[in-house]
Amino acid sequence: MKMKLFLPVAVFLFALNSCISQKKSTSFEVSSQLLNSPANFASQPEKYLEWQSGQLLDVSEKALMNHSPRLQESMERHMALLMLDAVFHDVEAPNRPSVQEFHKRRTLHALEEMGRILSLL
Repeated sequence: MKMKLFLPVAVFLFALNSCISQKKSTSFEVSSQLLNSPANFASQPEKYLEWQSGQLLDVSEKALMNHSPRLQESMERHMALLMLDAVFHDVEAPNRPSVQEFHKRRTLHALEEMGRILSLL
């Protein structure tokens, strides 16, 4: 009986926390990686695609962290999800270090959230 209640309670607590901790600010700090981008990718298309996917994933992650899921989805969240979709449609995405690092970060974040929710029960 306890396990049957766990998932709905965990989802409810996560959604409640997301609503409470929703940040209103849409300001954005330009990462130093963006400012230090290589001047010329002309003869390095793979290096460019790796750099670009890293930039899109970083910006998307920040937007998703600042704009949690809601019934009325914000434009920032919608755009972040579209950027993720664009990055993940690249056939080489699974092999890109930036994509692998993104998935690792997001997985660790999800595990931390689950642990935090479990500690509240």
